[in-house]
Amino acid sequence: MITENPSTFLNETNLYSSEEGAQAALTGVYGAMIGYHYSTRSYPIVLMMHSGKFYGDHGASKDLYQLNPLPNGKFLGKMWSDMYRMINRANDVIKNLNESNLDPSEKDPILGEVYFLRAVTYFNLVRMWGAVPLTLEPTTTETLAIPRTPVEEVYNAIISDLENAKSLMHDPSEQRTGRPNKYAAHALLAKVYVTMAGNDNSSQYWQDAYDNAITVYNEGPYDLVSSYSELWHPMKENSVESIFEIQLNREISLRMVLETMLRRYYPNTNTRERVKINKEVYDTHIQMYPEDPRMGISYADSSYIKYRNKGPKELDLYPVNNRDKRGWPGLQKWHVPGISNSKLVNINLPYLRYADHLLLLAEIENELNGPSNAYQYVNQVLARARDIDGDGVSDSPDPADWSGMTQDEFRERIMQERVFELIGEAQTWFDVRRRGYDYFLENVIRKHNNNPNNTDLDFVFPESEKNMLFPIPANEINANPAITPSDQNPGY
Repeated sequence: MITENPSTFLNETNLYSSEEGAQAALTGVYGAMIGYHYSTRSYPIVLMMHSGKFYGDHGASKDLYQLNPLPNGKFLGKMWSDMYRMINRANDVIKNLNESNLDPSEKDPILGEVYFLRAVTYFNLVRMWGAVPLTLEPTTTETLAIPRTPVEEVYNAIISDLENAKSLMHDPSEQRTGRPNKYAAHALLAKVYVTMAGNDNSSQYWQDAYDNAITVYNEGPYDLVSSYSELWHPMKENSVESIFEIQLNREISLRMVLETMLRRYYPNTNTRERVKINKEVYDTHIQMYPEDPRMGISYADSSYIKYRNKGPKELDLYPVNNRDKRGWPGLQKWHVPGISNSKLVNINLPYLRYADHLLLLAEIENELNGPSNAYQYVNQVLARARDIDGDGVSDSPDPADWSGMTQDEFRERIMQERVFELIGEAQTWFDVRRRGYDYFLENVIRKHNNNPNNTDLDFVFPESEKNMLFPIPANEINANPAITPSDQNPGY
């Protein structure tokens, strides 16, 4: 007869009675963050599809590419659910850790990390949907139905979480590889304040952003990797450039790769080629920087090898081909040479990296004081771009260092530079919207619609402010009595 010892079972009491148990609970929060319909696939794919910078003709996704997202579309409801699943896990861990008797030296760094992760997800939610249900406690039957919370309150909660994270998280020397440290909280908080500032160059939020961003620059452990191409090598993850990246592996592969890679780019593959880059993105890049080495890393252009039963065949791509379904550049960043199947791609998803932070710091400095002291930050990124082999010597005249701009010129250029540097990294959707609808209208909608290289296969984007946000998913409206159809975002 087997006698069970109930003390060996994990429950809320004994799970949080040791550092090992608390770490296991933290791992559960990370596990929710890499949910299939969150960071592993839907989140990055949806943000590319609906950014206004990508093209695809897959039927289930056309509404996103056409800037006409549907409340009952394929991705949004599942993504919303996965994001709130992660928040619920974080709420459980925060409550139980705060109530535990663990020594603060063991408890606090874990608690700070969970605050950081919850802030990440609420920051994603509020930028994508605006007012969203805000819950900071474990869900009970009494709190299942929560109405949309005003945007300002959601941002206040994000700021509070990140302030807690800054004071509780590990110093870089104490944190394990692949996990964020306290300077990641500073970096994310800088981006939060920049987003809150929007297009108001007199906002106090710019100074708040600067205070956090310059702390990362002066004290943080980060630097640029020597070559831009290193960022996409699966053996060089969690580099000195990584501020925070989503940890994945072959068992939990970055399924975004399957969606973005050119069909049959790999032998024995099932890549879907759903995500291609809009022509005006490529055209603008090559016109501004004709010899930018990043182009050969970011874009698949001119031609590629299609693997078939009859053997490999070279096929034309944009700009050589502007006639048929291959008439767009592909996204090259996630291509890993030397593997036989894209399902074997083992690569993390960057969420914050140091080049992103330097560009943000340059933008902040320009808004506060003009461009004179902002050039130094962006020029570090440009110098790395010119050094394709990472030996410290420029291999190309492009992209040349910046100088001699007005504040307005710098503002326009830095926003464009963010597209060039970060294309395909699930950042552009946010960047092209955070300066307001007028910016989005001119720099996304009209820039696309007026591109002379478009054909009748290219979508015509509607001039509609509704695309600043996603629609609240239909399944949430149907299941949550506190959110009714009248609470839907405008235009949906």
